[in-house]
Amino acid sequence: MENMFGFNSIPDNDSQRVEALRRYKIIGTPPEKGFDNLARLAAGVFRTSSALISLVDTAEVYFKANIGMGNFQSAARGDNLCALAVLDSEVTVFEDASKDPALASNPDVTGDLHLRFYAGAPLITHDGFHIGTLCIIDQVPRKFTTADRDVLKNLAMVVMDEIELRLSIIKEVDRRQDHIQETTAGYAQLRKKIEISIPASPVSLASAEEPEKFKPAAQPLTAVGILTGKNLIIESANEKILELWGRTADVISKPLHLVMPELAGQPYIQILTDVLETRKPFYGNEEKIALVRNGTLEDCYFNFVYQPIKYFNDSAGSIMVVATEVTAEVLKRGKAAY
Repeated sequence: MENMFGFNSIPDNDSQRVEALRRYKIIGTPPEKGFDNLARLAAGVFRTSSALISLVDTAEVYFKANIGMGNFQSAARGDNLCALAVLDSEVTVFEDASKDPALASNPDVTGDLHLRFYAGAPLITHDGFHIGTLCIIDQVPRKFTTADRDVLKNLAMVVMDEIELRLSIIKEVDRRQDHIQETTAGYAQLRKKIEISIPASPVSLASAEEPEKFKPAAQPLTAVGILTGKNLIIESANEKILELWGRTADVISKPLHLVMPELAGQPYIQILTDVLETRKPFYGNEEKIALVRNGTLEDCYFNFVYQPIKYFNDSAGSIMVVATEVTAEVLKRGKAAY
C-alpha cells in the first residue's frame, strides 16, 4: 500500500488479520456507550485532547469510538497512524510528530488537526491478531514514560475484552433466534397437521402464544473506576463498577472509605494506599470482599487490578481500578467440592 511512512505498512498476515477482525461483526457499526466510555477514560487518564478506538480493515480505518476528533467515522488506511500501530505488539509513540521525518508529509501533522503527540496500543485478539488500536492524541508534544505505556496497554486489553464480550452476546442472540425460528417452524408444522387431519372443523392456533422475540440485554460494561489522592477520592466510576459496588453516581468526588464503610477491617484500603506509595500495580485473583449491596452485607469475589496512574511531580497520583466479579463461579466451584 502506498503511504508516506517509507516502508510497506501491510503485515504479511494481513488477510488473516482482517478475517479475524471481521469475525467480531463490529466494522461500520454505530457508536456504543461502553467503547465511548473507555476512550473517554483513556483521554482523561492521560489528559489528552482526543482518544480513538480504531479498527484497521483492508483499505480503511474505522473508529468505533471517537472522543475529541469531530464526527470522523473512518479514514483511509494508507497514511493513518493507527495502521502503523497495528504492526507492533508494543505501544507506538510519537512524542513530537512534527520532528519525525517519517511524518513530515502526514496530513494529520501538517493539516488543520495539527497532531503533535500520538500513542497507540494494539488491540490483540486471543489468537494474536492485531485488529486495531486504542490511541490517544494531542496537539502539543509531550513525554510518554514506560509506566504510561503500561497503563495504555492495560486499557487496550480492557477494550479487547469488551470486543470479545460483545461478540459473545451476538452469538448468544443468534443462538436464541435460531431456537425461536425452529420453534416457530414447529408451530407451523403442527398447525398444518391439525388442519389436514380435521378438515371439517379446522383448529386455529392463531391464539396460541408463540415464543416472544428474544431481546438482548444491554451490553455490559467492564467495571472501571479512578481513585485519586491519599484520601482515595472517587474521580470517576462507570455504570458497571457502581453496580458491583452497590452504589449510585452520587458517590463521585467522595472518599472511598466514606462511601464504602464496610471496607473497614478489610485489607483493601491499605492495599490501595500501598499502590499509591510504591507506584506498583496490585493484581487480585478471586479475592473475597464483603460489600453492602441492596442493604445486605454480601461476600463477593473479584478478579481485579489496581493500576497506579497520573503521577505529576511528587503528587500522590491516582489508581485505575479494573474489576470483574466471579462470585457465581467461585461459589459454584465451592459447592461442587462438597
